[in-house]
Order: sequence, then C-alpha cells, then structure tokens
Amino acid sequence: MKVSAHFAFWGGIVFAVACGAYGVYGLAMLDASMTDVERADGRGFAIFFLFMGAIGATMALISWLMLRGKIRLPEE
Repeated sequence: MKVSAHFAFWGGIVFAVACGAYGVYGLAMLDASMTDVERADGRGFAIFFLFMGAIGATMALISWLMLRGKIRLPEE
C-alpha cells in the first residue's frame, strides 16, 4: 500500500498534535497527593505519548522534505 506524501504529512501533524497534547495533559494532571507508584506510572505514560508525538512530528518533517524535493525515493 502506498501512502502519498501529502497524506503522510497531514497525518503526522495530526498524530503529533494529538499525542503531544495528551502527553502534556498527562504531565499537568500529576498530583502531589498521588502515591509515588501512581505518579511514576502517570509520568511514564505521559512521556510515552510525548515520544509518540515526536515520532509523528518526525514523520511529518520527512514527508515535508519529500514534498519539497529534498528527499527522493528510488523509482520502482
């Protein structure tokens, strides 16, 4: 299955924004009244979503470079 560079760009942007927002929200919701285990679990979950947002942003950047002609794929 081939995915166009435009679709990959916009999909990466949407994915990065959604995951990044959820990760920031998760970090903002950490509470001092939580136990240490709950806080560590919540922090790990939020950092995972920030990592996934970074992957989406990287995909969007690579797709943007493909659209600009900076990266060429081999012809099939």
